[in-house]
Amino acid sequence: ERMQAETGTSGFARLGPRHHLWIACEDEQPSQLLGVAQLSMCPLANAHHRGEVQGLMVHSQSRGRGIASRLMSRLECAALAQGRTLLVLDTPAGSQAEAVYAHLGWQRAGEVPDYDASADGQLHSTARYYKRLQMP
Repeated sequence: ERMQAETGTSGFARLGPRHHLWIACEDEQPSQLLGVAQLSMCPLANAHHRGEVQGLMVHSQSRGRGIASRLMSRLECAALAQGRTLLVLDTPAGSQAEAVYAHLGWQRAGEVPDYDASADGQLHSTARYYKRLQMP
């Protein structure tokens, strides 16, 4: 498969200059999306060392192939290249994603109750994770 990075300075200008998106697709069929990851760089004056993973999604038929690991590796390298040494994210508490993030070396910081609402209005908890990055 192939991974392509898009930033606010390229064709995906609507992302903005502080947002980055990685797209994984099949080499043979570039239109077949395998997964995506999105990173936002915190613009606050006291947080230029921090970024937030705003999404990691892998197609259900593509799971178990290391796509999430490769997307997150690219994301982390890009964050480091921009001087970001701390990343944070949230994911639904109790979801399969929690196991993925733990496997990738992320630390669970806690849980926030009633963080997200589903389409029917039901409230759900979210788990907060962080990862400290170091230059190789």
